[in-house]
Amino acid sequence: MLIDQNRVKFTDDSSGFEVVETPIPETIKGEVIKKYYSEYEVDDLLLGHFDDLGLFERKRFIKIDMVYEMFSWYIERVRDNREIDRYIESQRNDPEHPEDKDIYDNFDYIYKKCKSFGQAKINKKSIWFLKIKWWLHI
Repeated sequence: MLIDQNRVKFTDDSSGFEVVETPIPETIKGEVIKKYYSEYEVDDLLLGHFDDLGLFERKRFIKIDMVYEMFSWYIERVRDNREIDRYIESQRNDPEHPEDKDIYDNFDYIYKKCKSFGQAKINKKSIWFLKIKWWLHI
């Protein structure tokens, strides 16, 4: 809910995410417990799960139609959030950790796949064509 309503701001000083209190709606006021969420919390409670969904779908443990129906709204809201994007880019471009260039790649993968699956579903295009395209990685 905080992500969807743009109520978090990534702090460049590695302290994590600050909850922005530009009047928080009554519907979520009681849910906001903390002023800051660390990078570890955002990874463990949010981004890591989406990254795992991408990995599970890639390995064919789960199907894209299931991921789309159950999680695409959340995946798209989180990945489209500017502050989350800033955080992911900062992790990928951290000179102290060059091995993290591919961090959250599975999250990006499932985000793109949900978007294309959703477009095909809305436009009533053949999902089989997309499945072949995804299988061939084109």
